[in-house]
Amino acid sequence: MRILLTTHAFLPDSVAGVEVYTARLATALLGLGHTVRVVTAVHDLAGVPYSVRRRSVGPLDVAEIVNTHAEGTLEATYRNAAIDRILNELILDFRPDCLHAQHLLNLSSGLFASASALRLPIFLTLHDYWLSCPRDGLRMRADGGLCLSVDHDTCASCLGNSPYLPPPLQRGAMRAVQRAGLGRLLHLCRRVWPRTTLRILSALRHTIPARPSQLSAQLDQRDIHLRERIATATAILAPTRFAMDRAVEWGAPKDRVRVLPLGAITGPIRRREAAPRRRFAYLG
Repeated sequence: MRILLTTHAFLPDSVAGVEVYTARLATALLGLGHTVRVVTAVHDLAGVPYSVRRRSVGPLDVAEIVNTHAEGTLEATYRNAAIDRILNELILDFRPDCLHAQHLLNLSSGLFASASALRLPIFLTLHDYWLSCPRDGLRMRADGGLCLSVDHDTCASCLGNSPYLPPPLQRGAMRAVQRAGLGRLLHLCRRVWPRTTLRILSALRHTIPARPSQLSAQLDQRDIHLRERIATATAILAPTRFAMDRAVEWGAPKDRVRVLPLGAITGPIRRREAAPRRRFAYLG
């Protein structure tokens, strides 16, 4: 079987839960004899926006789409015509038998439309609450408080300082730097001085902040669009009952959502030598 996995970011540039899980899932599928490709996005200020790069990550075939969120609109974070065209080309090129999306962030919901046009089985795993919370899917306000219920007026106030919604001044500065051939230097600054870079970008976003009233209406449209798209999924996989309940509460079709705990790699235990400092582990 030819299986296409998609995720918002991937190894080795981004190392976090969804990225590691996707890599392990892809590797396990390869081990079972399937043909697998991973499609992901990369935030590379030195790259050409919306260019596609191919690379191998270990045994995995990976296609990266350069996305620096240059549009600065909420709509472009979930529906991006340029990325839709790229995704459609990648699907037609790979001709998968199955699509399994781990995330839509940094990509685009047109992924489902392209897969539906080819009558592919579509699966979506809910690794977080991005469907209802565009602020990184955490359902957590900028001040650290939890959102027990989703209210778009509250969401709008949080998104005013979102890195996914850069104001015109920031977008213009980024384009000027890239045209001058200094994108690689800007990308290096983000890696070497992340806190300083974030403070500068935050200050730029405050120059012309997004209007909460406009964002609230745009969030309503986002919900409508995403509900239509995910309704085409063959199954929506929630790792916990809580995640399933939050998805249905948001508007995911109840008959498509299933609880399926994330898999784990089993094998012999590898012992580690005792270290002089204390080590703590957290599983959640």
